Amino acid sequence: MAMEYLASRFEPGREYSEREVNELLLAWHTFGDWALLRRWLCDWRYMERERDGTRYRLRGLESAA
Repeated sequence: MAMEYLASRFEPGREYSEREVNELLLAWHTFGDWALLRRWLCDWRYMERERDGTRYRLRGLESAA
């Protein structure tokens, strides 16, 4: 549920830099490990990223289920 909440905070259709994703995750949680959360967002298919990790995009929430 926490990952779905975090994913819902990103804007559909917008691309984010890795730095932007990190900053937003820091603002939206108290977990303390933004890198792990960013990785889980991709691993659990809430977001997709460029192979080099420079750009991130929200996937449709229906594709994460």
